[in-house]
Amino acid sequence: FADQSVEGSFVLPWNGRAYELELDISWDSAANVGVSVGRSSDGTRHTKVGKYGDELYVDRGPSDLAGYSLSPYTRAAAPIEAGARSVHLRIFVDTQSVEVFVNAGHTVISQQVHFTEGDTGISLYSDGGSANFSGITVKEFTEYI
Repeated sequence: FADQSVEGSFVLPWNGRAYELELDISWDSAANVGVSVGRSSDGTRHTKVGKYGDELYVDRGPSDLAGYSLSPYTRAAAPIEAGARSVHLRIFVDTQSVEVFVNAGHTVISQQVHFTEGDTGISLYSDGGSANFSGITVKEFTEYI
């Protein structure tokens, strides 16, 4: 994928159920930057992986499926320097989990998810300023459980 400068949201032209996503994100003034995985086509369901303030986070979007309540454990977070202006993410996604390796494994965050059949999109986001997304690669897993 080509590098992207984003302020707001940008949907990548890709869909898949099990994959590895790797990218670098850099920003100057943006308050909240990251990537949404397991995004539904209308954008109402997603799992955000990003940086806000002094935290890296994996934040699951709401589930509308009976028996799949995400409350109260909807967010996993780990500390990062509040003044950081770049991050390297390596994200493994399948139908029930998101594993995030930050800055070559310096920090690892994991979250259980409940993606539905159509939750296959990826989008990039930046709030409060623009961010640069570079080195974007997606490797699809051909076999998964």
